[in-house]
Amino acid sequence: MRDSTFDPIETQPERTRLSWQRTLISVFTVAGVGTIRDLSQNEPSFAVWAGFFTVIAIIPILFRIRQLRHGEFQTVTWQPFILLVCIIGLAVAAIVSVAIRGGPTVNLDDRAPAASGPITGEVG
Repeated sequence: MRDSTFDPIETQPERTRLSWQRTLISVFTVAGVGTIRDLSQNEPSFAVWAGFFTVIAIIPILFRIRQLRHGEFQTVTWQPFILLVCIIGLAVAAIVSVAIRGGPTVNLDDRAPAASGPITGEVG
């Protein structure tokens, strides 16, 4: 006997649309974090590339979300390829930006001076 209150409704298009929306959020997040980091250090090199690749990446994502919202369940063809190219472009831009500018450095000369004399354990 089948429970009529739990008839499976076609949820695959809805899940697919939600996954494309999550992809859009993650593209904005990665590009946004990198852009904020570079702009806060007055190094706009990555910010320019991140903005470029983000704008290009959102085109196929928004196109696919619109298709799914209007019930057009076609086979995906070009959207993942453009998205992959943009993600690789973001990664290369980040690597080049770090390679040119250098990664985070620690200056060991700025450490607090070591206490001179024996350690006695006394306070004050």
